[in-house]
Amino acid sequence: MPDNSMPPPPKPPCFAGNNNSIVHKRQGKVYIECLKVGDEVLVIFGDGKVGYSEVWCMAHADADTET
Repeated sequence: MPDNSMPPPPKPPCFAGNNNSIVHKRQGKVYIECLKVGDEVLVIFGDGKVGYSEVWCMAHADADTET
């Protein structure tokens, strides 16, 4: 019988659609909800370096997830 005494794992963090991002080759800041697959977004990599990373998918919105 499975052990159901443990709580479910927490949901991963999520960005609100009105958060800004800086996109390479587009002028100014872009709202998360306006990003497109292929955009290159300014990020901080795991090693602490700053650079651009390509958006390769857009997950659906989850209205029940806290942002």
